[in-house]
Amino acid sequence: MDLQTILNNAVAAKRAEDLKNSPQLLLGEMILKLELVKNKDLPLFIDLMDKRPKGIDSWRGIYAELAIQTETFGSYNTDKIEWESKDGEYKSYVQKEIGKENPTVAEWIDVLKEAVGKTFTGYKGGNFTMGKGTPVYLAENGEASFKTDDKEIDEKDYSNYKTTYFIDVKEEKDKVYLITAFED
Repeated sequence: MDLQTILNNAVAAKRAEDLKNSPQLLLGEMILKLELVKNKDLPLFIDLMDKRPKGIDSWRGIYAELAIQTETFGSYNTDKIEWESKDGEYKSYVQKEIGKENPTVAEWIDVLKEAVGKTFTGYKGGNFTMGKGTPVYLAENGEASFKTDDKEIDEKDYSNYKTTYFIDVKEEKDKVYLITAFED
């Protein structure tokens, strides 16, 4: 086993240990919580500013983890190679868009299930296969944090951008919310 593999395994083990004590939802847990919603035809919202989920993609904070996006669709690798280096070491795959505009709970469950087992490309490269044990964040494409309020941004003060993740699902009379929390 090479040094990089040893290092990758150690980091993955530490991350798994950290997640055991975290309230953060994993992909499989989010699917299960949404499947418990009684009326799956209700529209799905995110509790921050009544945003709507739209896409899912590799999270810029840790490429091997996922981010739900509110502004753009995500994409994952298909089996079709778009480009390959002469030595075959580097490959770029044709992408398939993933997401749903203004989804219902049932439609978002389908999006999440589609992400299981798919390989996503990190923001600066690398391919990462997502599973039911993958943590899920809230962040726009290319971001590691999320703007948590509607205040104007000062050039030097980004305090309203926070690492945001999901902790629960809440069903109300006319809509369902994905509930978020922040890292300090």
